[in-house]
Amino acid sequence: DPDSQPETEAEAEDQSDSAGGKSQLSRSLRLCFDRMTALAGLFRPDAAAISFLSYLVGIMLTGRRLEAPDFLTAALITLISTNFIYSYNCLTDRHEDAVGHPERPLPSGRLHPSAAGIYCLFLLFAAVIYPFFLAASPVGLGLLLLLPILGILYSAPPMRLRRFPLPAILIICTGLVIPLTLGLLRGESLRQIWPITTGVFLFCLAAVPLKSMEEVEEAHQTGRTNVYLSIGRGLFFYSAIGLVLSGAWAFLMLPGPMRIYLELVSGLSLVLLGYSTLRRRTAGLYRNIIRLIILTGIGLALISL
Repeated sequence: DPDSQPETEAEAEDQSDSAGGKSQLSRSLRLCFDRMTALAGLFRPDAAAISFLSYLVGIMLTGRRLEAPDFLTAALITLISTNFIYSYNCLTDRHEDAVGHPERPLPSGRLHPSAAGIYCLFLLFAAVIYPFFLAASPVGLGLLLLLPILGILYSAPPMRLRRFPLPAILIICTGLVIPLTLGLLRGESLRQIWPITTGVFLFCLAAVPLKSMEEVEEAHQTGRTNVYLSIGRGLFFYSAIGLVLSGAWAFLMLPGPMRIYLELVSGLSLVLLGYSTLRRRTAGLYRNIIRLIILTGIGLALISL
């Protein structure tokens, strides 16, 4: 029918516009999802798990039962403060990562540096603001504000202390201990918790330098030094002595649950270190120790429930 042809053409045009609109919306949603995934990829899952669980373990060690606000606080510390440290480091390390970790969001091209920079500025702003509403004491406020400061000292030029092995190790170890300390402060005083934080800090001092063994090729190609390149096989003896000391500290100074945990992870890490040294298979040693810390903590937490 000639009279119905315009109407049919109009309907077809409307359907085409609708399909085009849906296609554009689908592409926009897909682009947004890819951008969010790339931003999340700046934060290592193992670092997020350690930060989140450390805070909760600290509360549990005080004898308090975990409540919903505790999980929210752990999430804020992890997703804002700790996230800033790692995301900002990925941003400033993007050229080195092109050598050692080309699959990461920035060197792979999945994320533009300007987008990562805006994201890091947002995290920094949030990391400076929320502690004033969350901290339960002046000490807790100071520790929360210290986290972004550590991230800036570690990664930001011109300081960029990650270039120097000793300051870099001290910053990493301090950042790892802070979430646990914040959890402990929810139920104990600083005077009561110092043996626990000291024991964990000793363990970190022994374990963290082992990461340098996974960065040898990157260090060679970028001209940057690290602990393993500086002292070679001496790193194994240093870490072994440090793990023994952290286990001895746990035995002599710590209360029941924390003593068992630190003795266990120190002993098992020492076994992993010895096995890797004898078999000359050091690849993945640090990552295996990280997995050991997380799995042991989860296991003991489940047993204590």
